[in-house]
This record gives sequence, C-alpha cells and structure tokens, in this order.
Amino acid sequence: MMGPAQRAEIYRRIFFAAWGLATVVLVFVAALLVFVLLRQEHAPVMPNAQAPAAAPAQDEAQFEATSTKEVNLYFADKQSLRLVAEKAPIEFTEFTTENCRRAIEALIRGPQGDLDPVISPETRIRGLYLMPDGELVIDFTLDLALQFKKTSSASFESLMIYGIVNTVAQKAIKGSREPAVTKVRLLIEGSAREAFSVHADISEPFTPDPGWASQGPV
Repeated sequence: MMGPAQRAEIYRRIFFAAWGLATVVLVFVAALLVFVLLRQEHAPVMPNAQAPAAAPAQDEAQFEATSTKEVNLYFADKQSLRLVAEKAPIEFTEFTTENCRRAIEALIRGPQGDLDPVISPETRIRGLYLMPDGELVIDFTLDLALQFKKTSSASFESLMIYGIVNTVAQKAIKGSREPAVTKVRLLIEGSAREAFSVHADISEPFTPDPGWASQGPV
C-alpha cells in the first residue's frame, strides 16, 4: 500500500507533467498565430470585388472611335466563284486589332447589296490577338466550323477564308498604334485542328490573296 506521501508525490508529478504539456501546446499555438499574421501582413493586396466591373468602361474608353472610315468588306458573288468588295463604314480607332474586330462584325452581319455572305450570322468572335510581326489570330465560335461542314464546295471555303483575310489585311484598317495585318491565323474554339474543315487546311496562317477578289484590298 502507498502511503499519503507517495500518493502526494505521484499527484505532484502528474500535475507538473500536465502543466508542461499545456505550456508546450500554448507556445505552439502562439507561434502558429504569429506565423499566420506575418504571412497576411506580407501577402499581396487582392483587388476588391468591384474592380472587374470598372474594366468594360476602361476598354470602351481605350477603343473610343476617332472617326468613321469606309473599308472594303469582301463577300461572295452570286455564283460563289469570286469575292466582291462592298464599301461599308466602321467606327475607326487607333488600334488595328479593334478595327479588325469591327470589320469582322460587319462581315458577319452580311452584305447590304446583291452579294452573298461568307460567314454565317450565328458566328461570334471569341478572341482577337495581333502579334508584333503582323499576324492576326482570330478565334471564332464553333459556328464557323459548322459552316465549313455544311458546304461541300472547296471554292466556297476559300471564299470564306479569304473574305476574312482580305478584309482585315487591307491597308485602310491599320491603326496608328499597332502594325498592319500581314497574315491571319484562324482558330475555332481555341483550336486550329485541320479536322474542323472539309477541304481547307487552317492549321497554318493565311496571307491575303487579291486573286480571289474582283477588287483587291485598298
């Protein structure tokens, strides 16, 4: 049997062991808290939730039109053999990329005269990028691929491609703050897979070809 003195000694040892363990836990928690606070102090400030809402207004101001300019939009003739230039006004800016966007949107809306469209009206532009060497990358929605598949004519596919290329590569579209378009790469939903078209290979960029048009780029 343990006497009172032995039991008291055991209790004292348990108490100090528990107190030591609690002290270690408290020190660890305090160190972890200091670490988290220091990380938050040096973390980059995140933009507030309202910042993205201001972006469209900034873009609109950036691409504010400086004038209205007539450019050539290239549509197909009634026999779908050649491209014919139709004059159309666009709101002109200092940026070649934005001028190309506005010209393509007018091309999608279709001709005003007795010509046939080269792009279906359902097609939309997903992205537009102009490289320093003058290569314009146009990313279309899947509707352009569906139009490729609907036509069985290699000639009309070429009219579609060069209707776009000849339109954006004309000198009249160049803005003062960006280079002129020298070649065009077509993407569909971010891809340039050759399987999207029936006859045409869109895996490489296209250069303008006035031979398809009854009137070359201005």
